[in-house]
Amino acid sequence: MSNAVLRIVIGLVLIAHGAGHVLFLGPWLGRAGWGKAGRSWLLSGRVPGVVVLIVGDALWLAAMFGFMVAGGGILGQHGWWRALAVGSAVASILGLVLFGQPIQPVLSAGLMDIIILVALLVLGWPSVGLVGS
Repeated sequence: MSNAVLRIVIGLVLIAHGAGHVLFLGPWLGRAGWGKAGRSWLLSGRVPGVVVLIVGDALWLAAMFGFMVAGGGILGQHGWWRALAVGSAVASILGLVLFGQPIQPVLSAGLMDIIILVALLVLGWPSVGLVGS
């Protein structure tokens, strides 16, 4: 696989992962039946409901748009894409821990977030030389 093709694949995977976070916004917006819409095992009942909704919205939107922009960043060969992907994975994991239910979309998203963090922070993959940024 050429470097350009690898860059495109990684970019599209990040964009798709970001777009997939819309699934977590569905319950918050009252548009999906799975999960407990607008509830956090840690925050609900301890802080006002509006705060719970704001925290949830902020985490899901940060992860969603962050991954999508990071995907565009690698496609455009911008060096900042890595930091944005790491930040987005952290926001996603925090959202999953605070608001997620033990269902398949949560497990898949969490696994992908962990893969992204390990690849970028532990393995240093992909290298700048490999993807050009």
